[in-house]
Amino acid sequence: AMLQLAIPCSTQADRWPAVDCARYEQILYNADCTHVLSREYYAGCMHVRNRFMVDRSSLCLCYLTHHRGGTMSTVAYAMEQGCPVLNVAMEDACEAFMRE
Repeated sequence: AMLQLAIPCSTQADRWPAVDCARYEQILYNADCTHVLSREYYAGCMHVRNRFMVDRSSLCLCYLTHHRGGTMSTVAYAMEQGCPVLNVAMEDACEAFMRE
């Protein structure tokens, strides 16, 4: 398996607590491939990152508990693109997905 990261902007972790930055750096170090989509944060950069991920995926694995927000719009986009969605927040989701 290959670990690819889609980073919305290079300044993503600038305001994170030190412990989170250390974990982030460890993940970056272990990644096989990193895609940084923008130098700076801008309104909409997370949306662009989410579509970037869906457009390169054969499965959308999510933890969706609300029918609004960024996760919901990403899942809706995945479904529009014909990308199978597995919502692990739903009880028995994995079993139902495997039966399909």
